[in-house]
Amino acid sequence: MARSLLLSGAYFSWVQNRVVQAQYFKDPKRLKSYFEHSIFLPDLNNELESKNLTYATNLKSLKRFVVIKFSEEQILSPPETANVYRG
Repeated sequence: MARSLLLSGAYFSWVQNRVVQAQYFKDPKRLKSYFEHSIFLPDLNNELESKNLTYATNLKSLKRFVVIKFSEEQILSPPETANVYRG
């Protein structure tokens, strides 16, 4: 159900406010809608015109950062898109 909501209306206000996966969803085919209506991820990724330097400072201060990828991932396709870039 969450997948169908994401594919059909991830950037609708109702979905953004009720389906947590929608807040983490970035559709490369609908970037205009993503930037205009996504209520969480563009800010967290510092993709907006106004940057939040506190995010970078706090992330750099971590001694450990744990990311968990579920073996039965059904939202991300392919599941490897959950991998975090280590630059």
